[in-house]
Amino acid sequence: MKTKLYLLALIICLGGSLIAQPYSKPPYLYSDISASGNYDFTGKKFYISTVNYNAILPSDYNSQKEAFARYLEESLILRGATPATDSLNADFYVVATVDYWNSSMDVTKAPRNGNGPLATAGDHTYYLSGYDKDMVNNIPVLYGTGKEGTYTPQPMNSAHSDKGEKKYAARQKNEEQINKAIIVEAYELADGTRNKLWITQALDSRGDFKFLASDCAMVYLMMRAYGNDMKMRKCLISDEDSYYALFANSNMPADIHFLPYCQSTNNNLNLFLVKKLDEGLVCLVEDNNLLSIDFKHKNYSASIKIGDQTISSSKVFYDVRPPGGSRFLTLVFPVNGEDFQSFDIVFSKKNKPEKTIEALTDIRLN
Repeated sequence: MKTKLYLLALIICLGGSLIAQPYSKPPYLYSDISASGNYDFTGKKFYISTVNYNAILPSDYNSQKEAFARYLEESLILRGATPATDSLNADFYVVATVDYWNSSMDVTKAPRNGNGPLATAGDHTYYLSGYDKDMVNNIPVLYGTGKEGTYTPQPMNSAHSDKGEKKYAARQKNEEQINKAIIVEAYELADGTRNKLWITQALDSRGDFKFLASDCAMVYLMMRAYGNDMKMRKCLISDEDSYYALFANSNMPADIHFLPYCQSTNNNLNLFLVKKLDEGLVCLVEDNNLLSIDFKHKNYSASIKIGDQTISSSKVFYDVRPPGGSRFLTLVFPVNGEDFQSFDIVFSKKNKPEKTIEALTDIRLN
């Protein structure tokens, strides 16, 4: 009952939470996301054929694998696909892998089924379920670091101060460097042949169990890249994000449009979701260090174009502090309940609306 009341209050206050103070408190949830593919999910049926799940605590294996499969299915539904109850009716099939590894070890010599403790933390001993040979061998290609068969983790935050980086480096020397990866791959069957359609990967390399992102957070961050080409980028959200909370509780409202069709003037700019509220139209724009309206381009403004009508934004803010990677820029436009199915978002210099800097055009909500 408490959970239901919390979710009800969260939905009612969703608009209010989006227009609160600009920044949420760190630490933030993040993953390095990369992907390849070109796939339209509209009207497609999927079947999750295999989940290779490795839990760091064996006792949590069943519950964590079940929860991960639920988040994975939900993310595919939000992208516009429908789960197939019969695998023979699926348009595409999904294979997912969740794995952990110790970057201080030579993974080419690691046992597949792990027979000893990986690390200890408090009263718990963590075990490595095993390395996936194909996944490990692909890591240098996918992430472009380390030598063949090994992975060299990146710093927790490339924007840290020198002092912060030194503290982080000192801490790394005394701790197990645990990394986590989630790989979601889709394929189709044609005349008995398995054809790859797309692959998306999320990596958390902060090296400490207590800082690693949860399965839920990593899936939420990576689903934007399903069926797309994306060079590796650090994607961040606040754990106070209202939409993430709804996703985590499998209670996302049906009237939210996730990654609607649009044309972008830059690969580092995309539209994550659109929601109509009483106060207007709320848009979450993925800004991969391009606009940084709160940091390096404070003289930028945003407006929406619906036909011949142009409406300036009433609120513009980020949840995550700069700089940091790919953040969500929240825009609110007071559209006063107009009925429309397509529009443009234009970024221009303040007091110079004719000077377009970047834009998201031909946005379709149907």
